[in-house]
Amino acid sequence: MRIQDAACPQEVALSISAAAGLARPCLGATIALSRETLSRIGGFEAVANQLADDYAIGKAVRRAGLQVVLPSMLVAHSFEEKSLREVVRHELRWARTIYAVDPIGYVGSGVTHALPLALIGATLRGFDAWGLAAVLTALSCRLFLKFRLSREFQLPNPNYSLTLARDILSFAVYFGSFWSARVNWRGHDFIVRRDGTMERAMR
Repeated sequence: MRIQDAACPQEVALSISAAAGLARPCLGATIALSRETLSRIGGFEAVANQLADDYAIGKAVRRAGLQVVLPSMLVAHSFEEKSLREVVRHELRWARTIYAVDPIGYVGSGVTHALPLALIGATLRGFDAWGLAAVLTALSCRLFLKFRLSREFQLPNPNYSLTLARDILSFAVYFGSFWSARVNWRGHDFIVRRDGTMERAMR
């Protein structure tokens, strides 16, 4: 399953925040640093047991007086989850990682789930004209965004029919991420402490 096909609202929010200078991300899939820099920040041991280990690396690099530069190109990557259960576990870990780094910003990112929120609003209004207009507007924006992403990444045959299901799933993950501090990593369960470090969950 290609991440670009998903076009998660969280990813869009992070991209916008970074472009506006409101976020200082350091994303695992794009990290490249020299052995000298790694040694200068204390090696990988310095970020051991951190849920947001990539963010912690970026923070340590900045603390050492160096600069973290985001690549100017688009970086494509994929993940190999084989079931919906595995996808949900993966995305819950992502969501709780972002929450551990920036709780206020993560709560505020709820507004990026425009289509599910529009559906909730339309349901409360009994799907009147204003409610339907909000849903159609949100859906149009999401389809346009998916079109642009598909074109930028040159994705073959993007499946627009899954847009609604994708957004509902993303909203469910966002909502569910507030209810537990448990994450799953490579088949093992961990509890995320308040300082962002992890400890093995006792079954």
